Amino acid sequence: MDDLATAAARGQDDFLRALNARDRDRFTALLRRVYDSHTG
Repeated sequence: MDDLATAAARGQDDFLRALNARDRDRFTALLRRVYDSHTG
């Protein structure tokens, strides 16, 4: 049971890390687009 809980927690951490990385890439792209539009 403990092994299952540990595996679930690790899987959730990996999922959140992947989600954060994807959001960071999207945010960076958005910032670059805004910056480019202002420096034109």
